[in-house]
Amino acid sequence: MFLDMVLPFLPCVLWMMMYNRKASLKAFLTHLAKTMSADFFVLHSRHLQYSINSSLCLILIYPPLLLVMKNVQGIDARWTEIFRNLQEIVVPCIVTITYTSICYLLLNSIKSFKELFREKIDLFCPHTTKLLMKNYFDIVKGVEIFENIFSNVVFILVLHDFCIVTIIVMDLMYDDNWLATLMLEALTYLLLVFSTLGILTTCAANISLEMQSIKTMFLDKMFAHTYEDGLLSYEKQLHLLLKRDICYLTAGKMFYFDRGFLLKALATVFAEIVVIYQVGSLLKPKN
Repeated sequence: MFLDMVLPFLPCVLWMMMYNRKASLKAFLTHLAKTMSADFFVLHSRHLQYSINSSLCLILIYPPLLLVMKNVQGIDARWTEIFRNLQEIVVPCIVTITYTSICYLLLNSIKSFKELFREKIDLFCPHTTKLLMKNYFDIVKGVEIFENIFSNVVFILVLHDFCIVTIIVMDLMYDDNWLATLMLEALTYLLLVFSTLGILTTCAANISLEMQSIKTMFLDKMFAHTYEDGLLSYEKQLHLLLKRDICYLTAGKMFYFDRGFLLKALATVFAEIVVIYQVGSLLKPKN
């Protein structure tokens, strides 16, 4: 099958893309560290650190677990298959952890600014407005840099995961002994794919939603001040904030991450599989 030949190369492509972006990634992380306060890192990095360590431990356990499942189902699996599983799992999962962790930091940073804007900002206090908005624009710039670095990388990652889903469903449709031979391994792969992609897409989608929420909050404040205090004296930073486009995280500039991304992508994959199955049935010679 074509996908069986393509799938082993995708982790190599991911590794090469990350290697080529190491300088820009280092510069981005430096920018991120400068724009986020020490208190913010102390508050959010502890839980993030535990989550990353747990995920890395799970990655190391996962390939031997797949081998054990094959043996449980009575499949004569060679121990060398663990290297294939490592290749197909470790690099994509590390990229997923990296992407999701940065999304988590950016998302919580934007949420913290939203709370600051709600509680402290005064549209008629230029000093407070300029200071908070300058720091917020630095975070927005970080989101844009992050999108430029990881957009193509995460496209390959999503492609890799849905190649796995496609192979599993095709095996289910064509293999009569699927329940006895491949079910446990397939369910384990599906659990990994949908849990990692679910967390990734949720964090990525919420970033743009929070940015839109901040713009809406400022519009509400402007509307309230217009009626309470007459004509509002607009600040330059406020104009920039309202005119600036929302940065949506994408996969290869082709797919926008939103809360329904996973369901839409899954529906597309199943539709593709049904078409392939129907075409294969038509081309299959009749006895």
